[in-house]
Amino acid sequence: MGQYPETGASAVEFAIAPPALILALLGTFQAALLYQARAQLEIAAQEAVRAGALHGASMEAMRAALARGLTPLYTHGRDLRALGKGHAAAQVVAGQADIRILNSTREAFADFAEQTRDSSCQWVKAITVDHLGYRQASLDSGSGLNDYYD
Repeated sequence: MGQYPETGASAVEFAIAPPALILALLGTFQAALLYQARAQLEIAAQEAVRAGALHGASMEAMRAALARGLTPLYTHGRDLRALGKGHAAAQVVAGQADIRILNSTREAFADFAEQTRDSSCQWVKAITVDHLGYRQASLDSGSGLNDYYD
């Protein structure tokens, strides 16, 4: 060993530190992109659920809303052409999505829907929640469900 045993240590540290820092930076960037994609997917799912609730569990309405919500994930550009291509790709994905109606089913909607006005004062059929405590607690014959909540 020579008189200066630490000679060259800074070169080794410099060779190790930048790749580790770059890897951490790229990992952080990738995590942010994954979080953004997850948030957009949640928004698309919420739009599909809302469309199903507003349109009597219509599968077409839910797929259209899902495609609208997924469009930002598939749009790569800032012009109308890119938006059209992104929406077309989102429609393909929404068409392949496995959408399951858990509650309320079409049968339950047929059993319990009432005429009411929506936010634009149009008459629609919907399951209202303003007087659930006063509804029957027995099972309905069409859906096998009740619309009574404690």
